[in-house]
Amino acid sequence: MHPMRAASRAAALRTDLASAATAAECVPPLAGLIEIASELRCEGGGGAENARPILDEVLVYLRAARARPSAEGRSGVDETAAVLYLEAEAFLLRDAEVGPVSDLDNAIECLRWLRAMLPDDTDERAEADAKLVSAALTRAGRAGGSLADVDE
Repeated sequence: MHPMRAASRAAALRTDLASAATAAECVPPLAGLIEIASELRCEGGGGAENARPILDEVLVYLRAARARPSAEGRSGVDETAAVLYLEAEAFLLRDAEVGPVSDLDNAIECLRWLRAMLPDDTDERAEADAKLVSAALTRAGRAGGSLADVDE
């Protein structure tokens, strides 16, 4: 993606995000920013470095969105599931190992919460299961990884 196009799309999404009053209204622009970051990472070169600030920003909003009440006064299951899914996706894309808890660990935690929320035998549950298995296997294969991850 051309840097000017990415900047223009990101600016439009940030405008939408600034006007969002509920967590549900935050989901589409945050998903768009994650898509931009993903495209930047796929480009290689400095793409991953350019994606990181976007993912940092998205994660701040997602944490706030999870705590923000919905239009009905409490967070609905659907919007909480959407926010958890996006949070896991952003952590998986950023995948930094700095800090006391790695992004991979945070993604796995989000996916566990998401999995617990979703009913069995749904496409959403199958997708959460697949992402959780992939993340757990990635963590098991890293230095200091645990075979306990494989049991998950």
